[in-house]
Amino acid sequence: MDSDMVIIWDAKFRSTAGTTTNRLIKTARGDRIRTSSIKLSTKVVDAAQRLRDTLIHEMCHAATWLIDGELRAGHGPVWKKWATRALHKYPELGEISRCHDMEIHFKYCYKCTKCGYSIKRHSKSIDITKKCCGYCRGTFEIILNKKNKDGVVVSTPARKGGPNDFALYVKENYGALKTGRTHGQIMKMLGEQFSAKKNNKQSSV
Repeated sequence: MDSDMVIIWDAKFRSTAGTTTNRLIKTARGDRIRTSSIKLSTKVVDAAQRLRDTLIHEMCHAATWLIDGELRAGHGPVWKKWATRALHKYPELGEISRCHDMEIHFKYCYKCTKCGYSIKRHSKSIDITKKCCGYCRGTFEIILNKKNKDGVVVSTPARKGGPNDFALYVKENYGALKTGRTHGQIMKMLGEQFSAKKNNKQSSV
């Protein structure tokens, strides 16, 4: 493989681990050269092992063109030849599959609170105040999927976007303290009042 072969990350790939683009380029002097470039998904290739497996798979595609001159080899005999060679060289790789069958990690899951139907997304793209379940018309809750330090995905309900207790307290009491005071002074007073109120409530329990 050429040392200058382009390998880049692509955030647009949401369900494909990687792709290889093989091209025949004509130079200004009329020469024809073979080139290959590999794109890797930032969404799917999210672990070292996935990076290794995806790269070896895509490099076999590149080899079918750069070395054998097969532009559209797909996963046929030429690709399998290079996959077999890679396994002989690095037996610890295990099977090099023809398809990327990795389980995709989605950051957000929109789960119906009524029937349990879920929609997975990489981004927070659904407004749950406007959308409902297409099966039972139930409401959605947002489940946030995050990996812990051991790489295990932990799913927890996302924090609601409404105002917290202090924000509500400020909204209800800000106007009464507004006359003759700066915003900073008002917020300081409200903070002290809210803390005192909270402490009194806890001590009375």
